[in-house]
Amino acid sequence: AQLRVTDLESFVTETSTSVGRITMQKVIAVMRSFMRFLASSGAAPVGLDRQLESPRHNRGERLVRALPWSDVLTLLKAVDRSTEKGCRDYAMLLLIAAYGLRRAEVAGLSLDDIQWRAKVIRVPRPKIGAPLAVPLTDEVATALLAYLRYRPKESNTRHVFLRVRAPSGPIEPTAITDVFDLWAERAGLRVPGLGGPHCLR
Repeated sequence: AQLRVTDLESFVTETSTSVGRITMQKVIAVMRSFMRFLASSGAAPVGLDRQLESPRHNRGERLVRALPWSDVLTLLKAVDRSTEKGCRDYAMLLLIAAYGLRRAEVAGLSLDDIQWRAKVIRVPRPKIGAPLAVPLTDEVATALLAYLRYRPKESNTRHVFLRVRAPSGPIEPTAITDVFDLWAERAGLRVPGLGGPHCLR
């Protein structure tokens, strides 16, 4: 009940020293929601949520952060392709590096999206509305075929990439970040703050 605007300002000032403006926008949004909740239950003064201003962030104001191509090759070479997991992980990381695909696009890729005879991959892009057509290079085709030999044929999903551990089913986009982190560590790459596998794009 004693909470004041100055308390919120102090918290925002302290937090902003360790995170960027994009993260602070999320922090402010959560704070506003929490202040409204506290006010509705009578635990804090009404109107504190309106005293919080979100920092501005302009699209494209920062340079894109990416790994040097030599590091990308080092990462790909570190993947152990003698196992189902390794073949899957290599194919996913190669798709990101070769075509600049997002995690969700890789995770959502269907067997029907790969047009082997036409040598094209049609990547669904729900946000844009139209799929992205990219050439199916020999290197990518070889990586996909190596994984598909392991992929369970009896699977009831058309998703290309599946979990290798129970429960069975399509891989989640967040799991691709775990895949990237694992092989980046094994490759001895230091990639702090690069946003996971998107630094391959």
